[in-house]
Amino acid sequence: MTKLKIIRESRWLSRLRNLNIYLDGKKIGEIGNWQIMEYNIPPGTHFVKGKIDWCGSNDLHFSGSDDEVINLKLCSFKYENYVMVASAVIPGLYLFTKHFFNLNIFIWPVYALLLLYIYYLTIGRNKLLRLVKY
Repeated sequence: MTKLKIIRESRWLSRLRNLNIYLDGKKIGEIGNWQIMEYNIPPGTHFVKGKIDWCGSNDLHFSGSDDEVINLKLCSFKYENYVMVASAVIPGLYLFTKHFFNLNIFIWPVYALLLLYIYYLTIGRNKLLRLVKY
């Protein structure tokens, strides 16, 4: 049997939720924050995917032979940390400049952040999570 080992990194976006793990389109389990899960799977060519609600990760294809260990890491999208900081800073700057200086200079970055969130919940929904070999 091939051993599939999946490590889930801790990220802000889905910190309190378990992510579902699918092998060849069938759910094989769930993984929590900072958990390591191991699954025994038959040798051969497979694909694995992580999902949370309607969003998910890329399909990762791999081939496993007998007594092989496949190590995977499941994490959020690449720029999540920057987006989270911008989500806290930009609306604050907008409110500050609007209240004290009556300027609307930070309204466009607020709209850009909203569009980014809408992208990851619609068109880019299968890019919300990343599944990589390590």
